Amino acid sequence: MFDEHSGDDPEPFGARLKGLREARGLSLDDVAQATNVPADKIEAIEAGTITGTTPPAYARGFVKIYAEHVEADVDAIMEAFDRLCRPRRAKLYLRGLGPMVHKDYRPGRRRGRQRTVARAVLLTLLGLCVILVGYYVYKNFDTLLGVAEETPRGTQSNPATPASPDVTQPPGTQETPAAIAEPRYELLIVADENAWIRVEQDGTLVKAWEVLGKGERFAAVGAHSVEVTLRDPSLVKLYVDGELLTEELGTGPVTLVRDAEGLSIAAEAQQ
Repeated sequence: MFDEHSGDDPEPFGARLKGLREARGLSLDDVAQATNVPADKIEAIEAGTITGTTPPAYARGFVKIYAEHVEADVDAIMEAFDRLCRPRRAKLYLRGLGPMVHKDYRPGRRRGRQRTVARAVLLTLLGLCVILVGYYVYKNFDTLLGVAEETPRGTQSNPATPASPDVTQPPGTQETPAAIAEPRYELLIVADENAWIRVEQDGTLVKAWEVLGKGERFAAVGAHSVEVTLRDPSLVKLYVDGELLTEELGTGPVTLVRDAEGLSIAAEAQQ
């Protein structure tokens, strides 16, 4: 608490302001109503205890408003008030030049604000990650659900390629099962859209109604026969022994068999 009476002035500034107020016949309430400064603050200014009950910056403003209202020498009053605010750091703060020294100041508040900003940044990054994962699931929803069906033993792996092969340049066989020493017949399926396929090689079921993703391909190779069933042939391109099949197969289920007798195509009943 600062003590007004510790200054070097012959008359404290609070007493000077009080004398000017009384000379004008003004009460505390009159001054409070005219200046919007609470009456208890005006009384504390006159008693020299304002800096002990009010933060210094606010106290300085109240004193200046009071001095202007009673037409006192504002510069002299403010100089007397500043002399109360020792040590020097307090005076610098009151003039906007130094750090806060009031009893309510807590240096830890700055660290608290920094932690708040860090939390906000982390939450923003987490939100972005959730959005990216959701977008990936949305774009690959059909593929992710399509491979959920259990694949029987002997299923051939289905490597994906980044783009569909050129129609004028038929792609070659991706892989050949180890059981086939000398492959003779091949049906290559290239998916333009997600398509359901069923594949048998030499009488062995290697794909039981699985989804071939858009842009992917699967080469069915057999030494004696290859059988491919499609739910919607319009969603794929077919290559028979490396040559593009140009025959229109429609949009209904169809089965293609490549064996020693050649290529046979049979429509299936709608499931």
